Amino acid sequence: SEDYLMSYSFDVRDDREEAIQQFVKNYSEKTEPTMNYESKLKWSNEFESLKGMFTIIGCFLTFVVAVIGILNFINAILTSIVTRLRELAMLESIGMTKKQIIKMLTLEGIYYAGFTMISSVLIGMLMSVTILRVLTSQIWFMKYQFVIWPMLVTFPFLLVLGWLVPKAAYHFQGKKSMIEQLKINLRKIKILLTEVAAINEGRIIEGLMKKVFYLA
Repeated sequence: SEDYLMSYSFDVRDDREEAIQQFVKNYSEKTEPTMNYESKLKWSNEFESLKGMFTIIGCFLTFVVAVIGILNFINAILTSIVTRLRELAMLESIGMTKKQIIKMLTLEGIYYAGFTMISSVLIGMLMSVTILRVLTSQIWFMKYQFVIWPMLVTFPFLLVLGWLVPKAAYHFQGKKSMIEQLKINLRKIKILLTEVAAINEGRIIEGLMKKVFYLA
């Protein structure tokens, strides 16, 4: 009837869902364009699209956070090595070999990676069972499930970084002998002390000149 809105609901056997879905779709598009229809299969397909969108966004954010974390990890190790070049040079000057220094640095990197992994597991588990569980309970089509394997997959890669980055950083920084680095640092210190002494000498002379003018 043109005066009343009509609707009709019916059930379909599971093995006939695809065929009926296609029939109703063709009928509503070609035979009766003014008719709309809803079906379980249609909602299921839309839900799958929504789930795919959440998956893509989640993977992208995870990738961004992972890149930032890896860069911070590398930066922390590089900064630690660069700021300790003088210390490493002194260790080499008293008899420590390059192999021993590299071993020490790689062990420190692995310890740092291990601390990062333990912290990630503890903080991740705490946030998962508290914040994430509450958020998923507020969305009707989401179900909370504790999953830890993606984090465990990244741990070997993090250990490799902890071993490789200190070794590579020391290799690039160690193109010059560490003894030469120590000599350069000592030379810079001597220059700095000379400049400080010259400044102090100038201040002393200036003070004496003021006293002479005052006495005059």
